[in-house]
Amino acid sequence: MKDSIVLNKSKAKNMAKNNLVVKSNQVVEASYALTTLEQRLILSVIAQIPKGQEVSDDVLYPISIETVVKLGGDANIFYTNIKEALNRLYDRSIVLRDMDESTSFRWIQQKRETKSGELSIRFSAPILPFLSNLSTEFTKYLESDIVGMTSTYAIRFYELMMQYRSTGKREISLEDIRWMFQLQNKYPVWADLKRWVIDQATKEINQYSPYKLTIETKKTGRKITSIVLSFQDKKNLKADKGKQSNKKSKNCDSGDSKQKIIEVPTNFAKQSKNANLNDLEHRVSRITSEIMRNRLSERFKQGSESGMDMIKRIKTEITSEDIAEIWELKLQEMGVVIN
Repeated sequence: MKDSIVLNKSKAKNMAKNNLVVKSNQVVEASYALTTLEQRLILSVIAQIPKGQEVSDDVLYPISIETVVKLGGDANIFYTNIKEALNRLYDRSIVLRDMDESTSFRWIQQKRETKSGELSIRFSAPILPFLSNLSTEFTKYLESDIVGMTSTYAIRFYELMMQYRSTGKREISLEDIRWMFQLQNKYPVWADLKRWVIDQATKEINQYSPYKLTIETKKTGRKITSIVLSFQDKKNLKADKGKQSNKKSKNCDSGDSKQKIIEVPTNFAKQSKNANLNDLEHRVSRITSEIMRNRLSERFKQGSESGMDMIKRIKTEITSEDIAEIWELKLQEMGVVIN
């Protein structure tokens, strides 16, 4: 029995060393659903393991409430909350996919509670290569960057971002997001997925992490099918702003005191105004057309007004490019993108 345990540990050690990058990508992109507290329970255990030392399935690791709090958990967290989260974690599974195959296994194989109330866990054998890899990467970003985040989706999105830290950009299909976060039967409408998952994650990442994240949508035909994560270190953003400010100040100071007089044709302003008006009219026409085309009139009607009355009202409301942009954002939240 002892030889078998040593063999398994040796195999996990070789897997972790030989496939470090691949395994890291697999676990980050795996399909699983953990609450924020359940995620922090796992990370609090990994935080106790010395850097470079692999996780073992032959060891019961203690759970420290102090470490959970350090990772951003509620300072007033109760022992019963930890215990309930541990009980749920015991039943949780993670699914990995490779080409046309998928493999499912549990996070932990044993949980223990002593009479004095101490809690500990033993990881399942198949998860070892992934946790061993995570422990080597742990202090680089997770320990400090997720502190304050309360959304489980924010932590998942942040891990997905960190895979592409060198490029600062990553495209993910909505299908993959739903699979990774196990949302196949939840938030089927784009507006709900955006509001409850993507927007909340973006807000917390921008508030608590060292990165500034922006989201861009991409579509196939008229349907939104993927999002692009673009992110940059906030320190670099501040440095860039400082350089631009200094450059602008220098240009103003070195400006020639004599102002050049530029002659403008008398009919130029009138032409420009008419051109802008025509552009706005076309933009309004596209907005109202998409509302009717996608059968969204019931969402925008007021009182007992008819479809035509609604269109007339919207056309009178959109009097500027800014207001037009607000309407386009409304439609985008409903899955309609206007080019």
